[in-house]
Amino acid sequence: MKAATITYNEKKYDEALKHYEKLDEIADFRDNIIEAQAGQMRCHFYKSEYESTITYSRKIIEGDKVPNELLNEAHLLHGRSSMALNDLQTATSEFAVVAKIPNSENGAEAKYSLALIQYKLGEL
Repeated sequence: MKAATITYNEKKYDEALKHYEKLDEIADFRDNIIEAQAGQMRCHFYKSEYESTITYSRKIIEGDKVPNELLNEAHLLHGRSSMALNDLQTATSEFAVVAKIPNSENGAEAKYSLALIQYKLGEL
């Protein structure tokens, strides 16, 4: 886990992804599994691998005992990835979840993204 965190912080996403994948394979504790999945989700997103980002964001969203902050991040990255793949319907539903968070940076971004989608759809 430490190797994954260090390489991720150094923005070496290919190397970090390998460490997170290995951690996901061998982890026994739920917190380590969640950390491995979150790391994989983030690495795939920064590598512009949006389908894989969506796969790992779904694992986090559907997982047990996931902290709210991580759930919100998973919805946000799922929405960003869906938008990048031009799946505006899914992006809208994911951003709508995050937009409900009061006074947060992620909530503000989600609201902006929802407005941008409406603009792209010509629904002024």
